[in-house]
Amino acid sequence: MPCSEKRATQLLSAGRARVHRLTPFVIRLIDRQPETGEIQKAVQVLSLFELMHRGKQISEALTSRRAMRRARRNRKTRYRAPRFLNRGNKQRGWLAP
Repeated sequence: MPCSEKRATQLLSAGRARVHRLTPFVIRLIDRQPETGEIQKAVQVLSLFELMHRGKQISEALTSRRAMRRARRNRKTRYRAPRFLNRGNKQRGWLAP
């Protein structure tokens, strides 16, 4: 069963678990008997915890979000020619309010 990072750290620091694999990070409980569930000092595998890191998933999501945002910004007026004849309609001496 997966567990949180905090729980994994607590189990490792208390000596109740060992690191089974680094990538992906998996810990192995070492202090329980599988048939009784009682805590004893025997080395048997009861369960393995796999801790998945979402760093790459988050990075890819931010990259795609940035690409969509840039696409929205750049497509505003590409379908029409720029307008330069709309600047002389104000009277002489007119100031913006």
